[in-house]
Amino acid sequence: PSLHAPSRAAPVATPTQQAALHAALLDRLGVERCGLVCWSGGGPSSYQLAIDAPDRISAVVAIAAVSKPYTFEHPSEERVLFSRPGAWLMKELATHAPKATVKAMVGEEGDLGRAETKALVHQVWEDEATRDWVLRWVATVTGHRTHGFDNDRAQFPDVDLDLGSVRAPVLLVHADTDSDV
Repeated sequence: PSLHAPSRAAPVATPTQQAALHAALLDRLGVERCGLVCWSGGGPSSYQLAIDAPDRISAVVAIAAVSKPYTFEHPSEERVLFSRPGAWLMKELATHAPKATVKAMVGEEGDLGRAETKALVHQVWEDEATRDWVLRWVATVTGHRTHGFDNDRAQFPDVDLDLGSVRAPVLLVHADTDSDV
């Protein structure tokens, strides 16, 4: 596949098309070679970029990243978070009920038991830098992302990556308690 910028009329829905868009961004920024960090739904296009442009990607760090066919268990809940009202609500919760927000985020992103969740929430809450990071993270997982989410729902069940063709070193960061990916 071409690693040049797709035309404005060209679709950018598939991981291969998105990888070409990533490569075009690197071209535009004048970046010849870089390390790549991907998270969650960024996995397919990032792995594809590493496959398509092995000379440009020096390493990949994949954090709970999709790498095989994936379907969303509760798409209606996630659609709410990606709406304007959902983003507003999460911002208000983070501002006015920050500890409840931390608890919700910790509980939502894993399947820890009650005591483990309580201990982790306490640990996050007591460390100012970690607490602030979690509260800022809320803004990255909410907001007007409906089109991207719908595209992920359409693309991810058919993800078929040739992961054996990734030549860069890969660090996989994933927990067996992740209740999502």
